Amino acid sequence: RVIIFAFLALIPVTFGLRQGQFSLILEGSWSAAYLLLRDRRPGLAGVALSPMLIKPELLVPAVVFLAWRREWRALATLSACGLVAIVGSIAIVGIQSAIAYPHYLLESTTWSNYGNTPALMFGWNGLLAASTSMGSAMRQMLASVLGLATLAVAAYLWRFASVGRGRSLAENWLAMSLVGMLIDQHFYFQDI
Repeated sequence: RVIIFAFLALIPVTFGLRQGQFSLILEGSWSAAYLLLRDRRPGLAGVALSPMLIKPELLVPAVVFLAWRREWRALATLSACGLVAIVGSIAIVGIQSAIAYPHYLLESTTWSNYGNTPALMFGWNGLLAASTSMGSAMRQMLASVLGLATLAVAAYLWRFASVGRGRSLAENWLAMSLVGMLIDQHFYFQDI
């Protein structure tokens, strides 16, 4: 009870609740997937990761990690849930809105049109926005390159017994979580 109360009292959690953010859903999904993988229930871990489709960029390192671990059941259930979510979303909002959505996401990571300020973001996008004066398109491109490089380095390092295979699931999950934070183009205070 003390741990749960302490977690709920953390500033990012209370901030997210006040703002009506979905970060707690994502945190619960991420944590449940870890616990299910730890308990050797990969099929359910894939289902648990499916709410992460809200921020699909966070799933990229998770998918690489699951493929590295050869957790095919987790990937299969995540893929099935993802397909249902995509088809269902398109059925609800219509094809025109579905096509417009990627543009909205890109725009929301580059300028404050939607109340977003890139300099307040974490990860490569936020670091570049806070430390350089480059234009948003150039910053976005450089952040994408750095994100892909970060993901490639993590995938490469996971191959080695001393770094990846010799480490516990908890250590590898933490490393994958940090990679996800760095590569996400739209990662704020409440997301941490």
